[in-house]
Amino acid sequence: MIEVEKVWHLIDQFTTPLSAVAMPLNDALHFQLAEAVTADADHPPFDRSAMDGYAIGVTDTSETFTVIDSIRAGESKDLKLELGQAVRIFTGAELPGANLKVAMQEECAIENGRLRIVTPSQATHIRKCGEDFRKGEILLNAGTRLDAVELALLAAVGHCYPKVLPAPRTLHFTCGDEIVPPDQVPARGQIRNTNATLMRGLLGGTVTTIHLPDHFEKAMELIHHARPNEFDLLLFSGGASVGDHDFTQRFLTELGFTLHCTTVNVRPGKPFIFGSRGKQIALGLPGNPVSHFVCHHLFVARTVARLTGQTPTALEPFTLTAAIPGKPNPRVTFWPAIRNGATATPLAWNSSGHLASLRKVNALIRVAANSIPAAGEIAEGFAV
Repeated sequence: MIEVEKVWHLIDQFTTPLSAVAMPLNDALHFQLAEAVTADADHPPFDRSAMDGYAIGVTDTSETFTVIDSIRAGESKDLKLELGQAVRIFTGAELPGANLKVAMQEECAIENGRLRIVTPSQATHIRKCGEDFRKGEILLNAGTRLDAVELALLAAVGHCYPKVLPAPRTLHFTCGDEIVPPDQVPARGQIRNTNATLMRGLLGGTVTTIHLPDHFEKAMELIHHARPNEFDLLLFSGGASVGDHDFTQRFLTELGFTLHCTTVNVRPGKPFIFGSRGKQIALGLPGNPVSHFVCHHLFVARTVARLTGQTPTALEPFTLTAAIPGKPNPRVTFWPAIRNGATATPLAWNSSGHLASLRKVNALIRVAANSIPAAGEIAEGFAV
């Protein structure tokens, strides 16, 4: 049985980022850039009007002006304005020449067919070429998460197929003859499959889920039929312990994985398996849902972060608003809690199967072995 920190070290040691892929812009939300992106041109690409109004010479102090033309957004005209001449111009339109400024429409009046600037201003109301960024300027660094603004910036420079670190292709096996689908009424001795839904929700993205019976040969047939070699990450829910029907270690050995860890000094989640086969990673989790939830945030999330080139979530300090319930335990415990800023309130859970205790949980508090932190004490934990 090894410590949690040792498992983290093993995950970091044997998990390498996936190869970058070029992804259509509309599909790249929340993915991470694998390379820096530079501007393909100055932006704005030309001097453009920031207002609806009239373009005149920047030093022209004429009392009235003749409007000689009109320019809408999307049009481009080269015009030489003489003193006393103006061009009607609209927001976003290209200025027709150099050394011009824009008089706002609200500052102007048309009297007897001529333009008069009623309230002159020193402002030019022009967005200058390149004032946002210049051609060749780095706009987004490698490692940037692509949220809405970042995607819009890529669109602005025509970067329509950014190279990103993809989500891992995940094959998830749930195990146990007592497990039935959620839409089925369980018979006596049976329970509904919650781990498939739980892990799909925790992982997001595309997850292929298959249920395995408590029969080794039949289960191996299903595993091989699922083509596990085509996935980056294999997850086994249940069967991680050493009972007569706990086959995850045998499954992974049969598939050629090297097992680096089979038990962890942690509560809940002692029977946890971590294995690798080349760049492929396999994880075996205990079947109870609280164990599942804790092991996901301790180990699965870290593995996914490493596969996608992200930094794993770090421990941070929380001030406890109440004492940890129960008695001291000889194993390190990661206790479900509700955090509010820098404080956390531990929740009561009666066993690792107490799924309902996880409602509203958004933190795990690390409780050292043989200790019970009191209200007001500071304890490390994860925001989840």
